[in-house]
Amino acid sequence: MKKLSSVGRTLLAGLCLAAIPMTSSAQLEQPAEEFRTIDHEYRDMAKAYPGFGGLFHDEEGVVNVYVTGDANRAEIGRLADGEVNFLPAEFAWDELFEVRERISDIMAEPGTVYLDIDEKRNRVVVGISGIGKQAVARKASIAARYGVSEKALELREIEPIQMHVSLRDSRRPVPGGMQITYGNFLCTLGFSVVRNGVNGFITNSHCSTAQGGNQNTSYGQGSNQTIAQEQVDPTYRSNLANCPAGRRCRLSDSLFASYNGNANGQKGRIARPTCRNCNNLTIGNNGRKRFNITSEGSVGVGTTVHKVGRTTGWTSGTKTDSCVTINALSGNVDTGLTLICQDLANYNSNGGDSGSPVFRRRGGAKVQLVGINWGGNAQTAVYSPISQVKQELGNFDALR
Repeated sequence: MKKLSSVGRTLLAGLCLAAIPMTSSAQLEQPAEEFRTIDHEYRDMAKAYPGFGGLFHDEEGVVNVYVTGDANRAEIGRLADGEVNFLPAEFAWDELFEVRERISDIMAEPGTVYLDIDEKRNRVVVGISGIGKQAVARKASIAARYGVSEKALELREIEPIQMHVSLRDSRRPVPGGMQITYGNFLCTLGFSVVRNGVNGFITNSHCSTAQGGNQNTSYGQGSNQTIAQEQVDPTYRSNLANCPAGRRCRLSDSLFASYNGNANGQKGRIARPTCRNCNNLTIGNNGRKRFNITSEGSVGVGTTVHKVGRTTGWTSGTKTDSCVTINALSGNVDTGLTLICQDLANYNSNGGDSGSPVFRRRGGAKVQLVGINWGGNAQTAVYSPISQVKQELGNFDALR
């Protein structure tokens, strides 16, 4: 039997995912830009181990693996580091992957919020706003129109995903999670980095004069003293692989801004409020005033993740979905922009928290950076995975 890649084995063990280049077919008139996601890794696992239908972690950290009836459970089980619970699957992951690819243009239809292969449901899930009692008929229509199995689909009523833009003190050197201003707007500074020898920070692309493309947006802090300027902010484009027809896409809502002489960044540090999930914005003292970024990577569905932002402070919740394609709204207006392969979690996030660092705790003050928060709705928050931020902005050092 074909051996699985080391990345695939790591995924099954519930550890980190590194970005790997991938060859994809052309889209529109120009060659589609290439990228690789966790969904591609799971697809390759299903090809190497037929019957593999996806995996997720439960609250106790046990790896739950979906397998079809003809799957070799012994072979798949040997890939995991620890206890494995097998669940009956109706579809192998490569089958779900094909369904998701075939209906990808549904993202261009009014009311579509997101598209996902749901690890916990063993289904392709389409999030639609305002669908109500029409869900059953709509699912049958989608299946017939795209020529896919109706049983492989699940339609989910969900509010549109809003990009959060909405108010605090300045701190030197600047740690992640602090408020920044641009024009009359507020966002959160994600984390300070060194990129190509330049000191700066990462925040959201929509936290700028115009989302996508460099407009040299100036950023302030505290009394609006300018501390940095936008430097790298890729444009949204239609020739990205899997970008729905009629829309422009990116892999992350991110940009890089370089510090000027009024500030310097505290690389590898995130401000730490005194309590979690309590709406307290006060930063702790001494050793409890910061988190230390000691690693970065991806985490599995079911893992607890945290974020620190200028509006709701330090909040945490469970990663609920991975690699979800999302149409982004701003003030209930469709931007025409789509974010590919984003992660969802149920931590609290609100206006002004855009740009917040998202991380997993690794003991004490140590944390693993997993992404950058950019939006959500009343039920869920959305963040761009750190691997995709680096694919778009180029490599940078965010570690302590």
